[in-house]
Amino acid sequence: MGNILMRARHRHVLSAAVLLSLTCWPGLALAADAAVEAFYKGRTIQMLVGFAPGGINDIAARLVARQLPRFLPGSPQIVVQNQPGAGGLNVANYIYNA
Repeated sequence: MGNILMRARHRHVLSAAVLLSLTCWPGLALAADAAVEAFYKGRTIQMLVGFAPGGINDIAARLVARQLPRFLPGSPQIVVQNQPGAGGLNVANYIYNA
């Protein structure tokens, strides 16, 4: 019986925390959105694909790169670059060393 009451108490505390965070969220989101938009405005994002052009990974990356700027504040340009070799290990090493 005590265990059930503890779970109910935790559930109420969790719902109160979620409600509090949701009431504070709009103000924080607007401030963060302006900062993110200023960061991405006029930038070019490099999307790396670790496989050869023409494959399913390349096609999926190009579809995402075409649509993603609409959903990012500042609408940055996205360029897809293929770096085939070793099943994507070349890209992983490039990102690690960058």
